[in-house]
Amino acid sequence: MIEHHLDIPTADGAMNTFVVHPEEGGPHPVVLFLMDAPGKREELHDMARRIASVGYFVVLPNLYYRRSRDYALKERTEPQMAVMFEHMRSLNRITTECDIRALLAFVDAHPAAADASRIGAVGYCMSGPFVMWAAAAFPERFACIASIHGAGMATDAADSPHRIAARLRCPSYFACAEIDKWAPPEDIAKLQTALEAAKLPHRVEWYPKVEHGFVFPQRAVYDRASSERHYERLFELFGRCLGKVAWPGVIPRTFSKRPEIACEIGRLISRETMPSPGLVVARRISRLQASSRSRAEAASSPASDGTARSLRAPGSADRANNETPGTPVAERSTNVTRRAPARRPISARVNASGCHFVGVAITQDA
Repeated sequence: MIEHHLDIPTADGAMNTFVVHPEEGGPHPVVLFLMDAPGKREELHDMARRIASVGYFVVLPNLYYRRSRDYALKERTEPQMAVMFEHMRSLNRITTECDIRALLAFVDAHPAAADASRIGAVGYCMSGPFVMWAAAAFPERFACIASIHGAGMATDAADSPHRIAARLRCPSYFACAEIDKWAPPEDIAKLQTALEAAKLPHRVEWYPKVEHGFVFPQRAVYDRASSERHYERLFELFGRCLGKVAWPGVIPRTFSKRPEIACEIGRLISRETMPSPGLVVARRISRLQASSRSRAEAASSPASDGTARSLRAPGSADRANNETPGTPVAERSTNVTRRAPARRPISARVNASGCHFVGVAITQDA
């Protein structure tokens, strides 16, 4: 992995930023990682590294750079929480658009490592609204967004996330904690109603019996199972929308030529979630088809003695044709009727590790 700590110039000053991406295989799809209220810290760096490890160029900026370059909440005491809320209230839709514009210019300027044609974003807590503002302001740049226990998703403000939902043009995912005073069910209901009215591809998922902040490993309310599920959802969303195989246990690889095919196969596996296994199935189909073409080309090309080649193992087809194993093709009877290739189903289902697939029928030439 390659890591950088650098300053990104914005209209309001230098935004110190953590960037991490794989050492090889670039350029990689981009994920903008927008922090929660306690600030940019090593805990978030580790989360960014995990996302980057499956094949993404992850950019984690310090959104408080206008006020502090190194703020991070140390203790949840009343005085320190008051400082955090002051920092948080300094950010709004205008500052978000300013910062996103600078981040987009940054990834545009690094084509060797960052594929700026494929950008997603994830915002935690206070940044839930930020990713929506970003996608609404730059709809042509974002392929997907995710809000993880986002706060303030339905307010009285004119630019409340639920009021600007119709301006989105990309799929979105919203992870909601069952116990969350910053995002009560009535607020999420307003957001979901707006998304449905706009007929936008989205998913709102409730995480039962967990509290706001459940994804952060150093938080007292951390819930490992739910946090792992949030990573699975992110990897599915990014894999589906950014064209990257990103699933636990699967080596990341860009489905570069026809990601929409992989996406469609994924939808066959599930209408709501789980297209990432579809990417794996699609890759397998692509390999099988390439192998089939290679065999066909080799079989049709003349051998050095002028006879046709056969790539079948000795004894496989020979037994079916009642011929002596290993008999040269040129010496065999030519009155065998050749049948059209059968079509076999490939089925797919995800097991606990996300590595094996059995259950949806996808046909391909035998």
